[in-house]
Order: sequence, then C-alpha cells, then structure tokens
Amino acid sequence: MDLSILQRPLCYKSFEVKEKLLRCAQCKCAWYASREEQKSHWRIHKTVCKEPDFTMISKLSGEQCYKILETMFLKIDHNTAAMLERMYQFIREESRKEDTNSDNFSISDFGLRLHSFTRMSSNNNVSMDIYYKTVWAVPGMPQFLLLTDLRSVAYTEVVKRFPSGRPFFESEDEDIDFEMKYMIESDDTGEVLGWFVIGFLIRSCVDGPIAMTSNHDGRGNLRNYKFCEAAMLKIAQIYSTPEIRGSAMKSMYPVPGFFLNIAQNKPDMLINVLNVGAFSGIIEWADEQYSLDLMKIISTLDTKALDEEIKFEILSLCCNPFGNTSESPWYSSGDNDSEQKILNVCSNIAVKILVESPNVTTFLERALMSRQEKKVPVWTNSEYGAKRIVLAFLHQKVNKNDGVVNKKLLKCWLKEWKKIETHNYPELAMKVMDQDFYERWLEKTKSSRASYGQQENMEAGITGRREIDEGGDVKNNISGA
Repeated sequence: MDLSILQRPLCYKSFEVKEKLLRCAQCKCAWYASREEQKSHWRIHKTVCKEPDFTMISKLSGEQCYKILETMFLKIDHNTAAMLERMYQFIREESRKEDTNSDNFSISDFGLRLHSFTRMSSNNNVSMDIYYKTVWAVPGMPQFLLLTDLRSVAYTEVVKRFPSGRPFFESEDEDIDFEMKYMIESDDTGEVLGWFVIGFLIRSCVDGPIAMTSNHDGRGNLRNYKFCEAAMLKIAQIYSTPEIRGSAMKSMYPVPGFFLNIAQNKPDMLINVLNVGAFSGIIEWADEQYSLDLMKIISTLDTKALDEEIKFEILSLCCNPFGNTSESPWYSSGDNDSEQKILNVCSNIAVKILVESPNVTTFLERALMSRQEKKVPVWTNSEYGAKRIVLAFLHQKVNKNDGVVNKKLLKCWLKEWKKIETHNYPELAMKVMDQDFYERWLEKTKSSRASYGQQENMEAGITGRREIDEGGDVKNNISGA
C-alpha cells in the first residue's frame, strides 16, 4: 500500500513545496528549508515526531482506521495522517467496485462521518490554537491536507487516460455518452474526499462556535498562522479548478462564508485568493447570500492589485450571464429579484475593471490575445474559449466610443449583448480563439447557425462582416471569400 504522499518534500514552516529541503531524520515526513527553521519548529513538532507505522496501517481496512480515529482524533499522534490517507485509499478502492459496501460500511456515509472530525468548536473561551498547531506538525499531515487530489475517481481516470484534456466531440450526444461512460456526473467520491480536507482546512483558520449547518463553518475569528495562509490558498486552488469543483460538490458548502470572512477581515488575502483564480467558483455559488455579499465587496476592490489574466477572466465571467445564449454560471435562484441583484453586482465588477484600466482599448486588445484555455488542460466540458467572445464584443463597442466606458454605457452594451446569438458571429469568436479551437467551436455551433440560415453561407466560403449600430440593430455586409 503506497502512502508515500505523506513523505513528499513540503516545508513545515512555510507550507510550500521547495527545492533542497532538509528532512527530519526521526519522522522522515517533515521537511525544512534550514536547520534554523527546524529548531524553531521543534517545540511543536517534538510532541508528534515519530515515523508513522506505514506497514501496520497499510494492512488496515478503512473501517478499522475510522474506528481508531473516532476514539483518538482529539488525541492525535504520529499515525493520524497515515490513517487518514489509508481511509482515502479505501474510499477510492471501494468506489471502483459494484458493491460499495465493505464490512457493512457505506462509502456514501464515509465523507460525512469524517466531516464530523473537523467540526470542533472553540467554546467556553478555550482556544483550539495549540491543537491546530500540533495537527499541522503531525508527520505527513501538511502533505495530506495540501497535496491530496480531491478529484473524483471518475475524473482521475479521465485525466490519466486523456492527459492533454477532454476529447473533442462533434455532437452533444457524444459528450453525454462520454460522461456516462466515465460516470463523471454520478461519481461522488470527490465529495466524500472533500468533506474532511475542505472542512479541516477551513476550521484550521477559524476560531469560533459551530452552527447547525456546515455553510456557516467559515464564520468566526480568523487565526493568523502560516498554516492558515496555506489553507486559504489551497481552498482557493480547489475553487479555481473546474474538475475539482465539480467533484467536491456539497463538501464546498462552507467555502462562500469562509471567503466572505477573509474579504471582511483580510482584504489583502482576498486579492491572493482571487489571483489564484477562485472567482470562477465564487460566481458559480452567487445565488448563495455569502457569495453575493462577497461579490459586492469584490466590486469595491482596487483591481490594480489583480493579475491581468485574472481580470480578463473575471470580466468575461461577469459579462457572459447577460448574453442571450449564455447560461448563468450559478444555480437557479428561483427568484427574479435575486437574479437581478446578482446581475447588478456583475455589472458593477465589470465596470470597475474597465474604468480602472489605464487604457481600456489596449486592455481589451490584450484580453483578445489571451489563451488561458491553451495553457492548462481542461477535462470538463470545454467551450474552447467561447466565454471570451463577449470581450471581442466589448472591444468593438469601446473602439466605436473612442475608448470611453462608464456604468451607463456598459449597461446599454450589455442590453445589446442580450440580443445577440453569438453562434451567428464567428468573426467575434475568431478574435479570441486559436484556429484549432475556433474550428471546434464552429463544428459545435453548426446546427445553431443552420437554424438561423447561416450555415449555408459559411459552407459556401462566405464571410459575414457584421457591425452593431448604436441602437443595437445588426447590419450585415456580406462579401464573397
């Protein structure tokens, strides 16, 4: 049984993966950048510094590990991280079997039972700080919390088989068949794995009582230790990765309230969280009040501190929900008033990004050249950069308005965007996509264009050059290729 993840080089002082680290000779799991770091950490680490009994633990079942931890979790020792890793391996192994019960223990219940370990409260003015400092010093625990892959078993299999990203399919039926074959939608192992890791990362940072439901677990006083910073950035990384977000599902319930807590009390850390790419997860949960309140704070931030690529992404994510053919990234709120509140905040964020750009035209020109989807393989259902088509539209409008943009203008432009069927404007798509992605997008949207009488012109080699006048009407100037 391979438990080597717990021995990977990871500094126990900075909680970063670094080169040329020194390993603790006694536990063989803790690493440091220098002997001085090791000495300063020894006061905490010495209480748990002993090599985990990997041989014994590898022979245990997940149920046996759980029962041991259930009786001793508050009395953590050198074997705690290894027990957790063995349980996670058990979950993955059992999920591949048709019968997902072992020793009469249901895998689907495993995550919530592990989650109960994380929901420890700081009641009666008794601080849990020493407890969390010790846990983060346990041999292998930082590696377990920060390096564990929370993708579901289904996504793990897809990534292994298709390392360059999700295969391209010409039809929606083929996409559906692919998801059914690999059980991407039905596999809940990512959620089971997420309940403990996400819950523990958040409670490591938050000092306060526990509410009835986990969506409030991120509320309370924020601790100020180095492991807290590492935990915050790990949660942001989880939120920024579509396949992990799609896998972790309900185990992410505490995250919106946690990020709102960061925004209210550590605004500089919020910038770091956003620069990791977490906004894609934040807007996906925008119909939750915590996320909506968080987005309101984001709309007041000084955007100059954000990386430019991140601003491109946030701008496209905030403008796309106004589109005619775009689905809202958040789940349906079932309330038109709530939906409008989200859209208002989205437009405020978009305006903030644009008006704080020294030169809006140049900013949007660089946005058109961005190819984020080419930099990182995507295993979710890819749009091939289609979400950035709105940036080409905005660039067109800003150019016509001599580089001037304000809230009133953007509101008018987004109303025009609402009238546009983007699949009928391949010249906009061409500006934001590489040739191979553009060809895939054309293939994907062929049937939609055909229904609007456009496909015949495309196949005849005719290029349509369309302009949108100030009233929002479409003018077609068609010329032969």
